[in-house]
Amino acid sequence: MNRIKLISVNLGLLLFFALHPYPRWFMPEGLFQIVFLFTTTISSIELRRNIRKGLVVDKYRIGICIAAVTFLLFFTTPIVHDFRIGHFAYFLIFIQIIFFNDIIFYNSYKFLKKLFIIISVFAIVFWVLNAMGVPLIYYKCTPAFRTESVLDNYRIYGPVLSLYRGNMPIGGGIERICGVFAEPGHFGIYIGLMLAIEKFNFYEKRNLLLLITGFLTFSTAFYGIFCLGVLYKLLKYKRITTDIIRIVAVLFFTAITLLFFSDRFVETIYGRVVENKREEVSGVVDLLDNRVPDSHITKFESFIHSHDALVGLGYDNDEMVGTNWRGVVYRFGIIGTVIMLLLIFSIARKGSMKYGFLLAAIALLIVAHRAYLMFSPAIYMMLLTAVYVNRTKESFIIKIEGLDK
Repeated sequence: MNRIKLISVNLGLLLFFALHPYPRWFMPEGLFQIVFLFTTTISSIELRRNIRKGLVVDKYRIGICIAAVTFLLFFTTPIVHDFRIGHFAYFLIFIQIIFFNDIIFYNSYKFLKKLFIIISVFAIVFWVLNAMGVPLIYYKCTPAFRTESVLDNYRIYGPVLSLYRGNMPIGGGIERICGVFAEPGHFGIYIGLMLAIEKFNFYEKRNLLLLITGFLTFSTAFYGIFCLGVLYKLLKYKRITTDIIRIVAVLFFTAITLLFFSDRFVETIYGRVVENKREEVSGVVDLLDNRVPDSHITKFESFIHSHDALVGLGYDNDEMVGTNWRGVVYRFGIIGTVIMLLLIFSIARKGSMKYGFLLAAIALLIVAHRAYLMFSPAIYMMLLTAVYVNRTKESFIIKIEGLDK
């Protein structure tokens, strides 16, 4: 295996493990950061010394680096809040890969996509077996990060897992696909990002597999990303493309059929998402607030008018749920939130305006719906991958067109 392939595989594994699959749950704390800080530093040295243009320094990358360093100083060092060594090492890894050549990201993404395809195949197979009531052998565990709910447990079947609350699938209806990740919503977001990297090209059969898996997560975040993808294609081509028409038609008729014939489907897709504890959700804001206790909303209203609103109360403050955007502001204040947005837009600004808006919109959706995912570099790495991969694809197309002339 040559150097570029080895470095690409290392980056692909970094991207995968950054998304926190279940094997990481059983690793000693900090091992992930130590291993990949070492391998990524070695990769950077190798690219600098022995591979022509292995590292690229340009205005775009410098801009991202400045935003990332600002993020690191504010979120991780004792300048404002407490020093978190694991998070510090994690961001040092991210800052290094910013300067990797686009082709390294392109190769690593191909590796990452193969992993996601394999996971999706197994996830659908085990989902069907569970739906049919086939008895399966599994390892039951409750990691430390889910101990707040004593009933929550994971059933690990080997290549994939399921999340249960007691003996019922999480969500109260039919099982929601998790893949190898902590929550169906996480898997849905990651699949949505993979499809965004593909620019929602559903003429490619493997992307259809990812789409099906994404819908079976029953994740509102995934549905939101899918809608953003449809809107992007509509704006880009100024028409509804054939692949979108077919997919929407099939999904519509399938959903209508299941809504009529499956109460469990109704509970999973409608009761969990649309209905509020007191009344039906009437808009996007209500949908986002549906998972936030009223006491937290009241507490946030008091906080935002206090002197702490500027810099927040720190990462370890768990008085506000981290799923909602309020959790970002509560922990890191208005300044921290602005720094986070600057990092997002520093990455998304490259390339076509429409694609940049798509990536930024997806990131903002994640901030609103699963804010705590934005505290670590994983989502930023995926956004960076989207930009670098598509630049590589575009350069390939330009070269091919040049050969045809």
